[in-house]
Amino acid sequence: MISLFNRTAGEESNERVDSICNQTPNPKFCKDAIYTDPQASDANTVGLAYISFRLASTNATNTLKFITDHGVTQEEGLKQCSLDYQKAENALDAALADLDSDTYELEQYADIAAQSAVHCQHSLNATKMISSSLHSQMTKRNTDLKLLAGICSVISSMFVR
Repeated sequence: MISLFNRTAGEESNERVDSICNQTPNPKFCKDAIYTDPQASDANTVGLAYISFRLASTNATNTLKFITDHGVTQEEGLKQCSLDYQKAENALDAALADLDSDTYELEQYADIAAQSAVHCQHSLNATKMISSSLHSQMTKRNTDLKLLAGICSVISSMFVR
C-alpha cells in the first residue's frame, strides 16, 4: 500500500498536515500517506480525519483480502490476523460513521486498529509457520496499519470529547 504514497496528489503543503505529522513516530510516512489524497492540501481537521481513517480502513480491507486471497487462513497465525483485521476494519468503519454523526469517539477506534496490527504481528511471530516472504509482507502491512492508526490517533486528539 505504501508504494502508492508518492506525494504527487497534493504537492502543496498544508500547515495542519505538517503539525499533525510532526506528532507521529514517522512524519515522512504520515505526510506521504495523507498527501495521496488530492484534497489534503486544503483540508481542515475534519477533512484530514476522513482522509486518515479512510487510508487506515483501506489498509485493513486490503490486508484482509490479501490474507483471504492467499488461501492461508488455515495457518493459525494468519487465522488470528484475519480476525484482527476484521476487528480493525469494523472499528475504522465505526470511526468514519462517527465523523458523519459528529459524535467523535475516534481515538478508541484508532487504538483498536493499532492494537489489531500489533496482535496480528505477535501471532505471526509466535507461529512462524508461513513463508518468510508472506511473513515479510504481513509485517509491512501491520507496520503500515499501526502507523496509519497513529495518524488517526493524533487527529482524534484534536476533537472535543
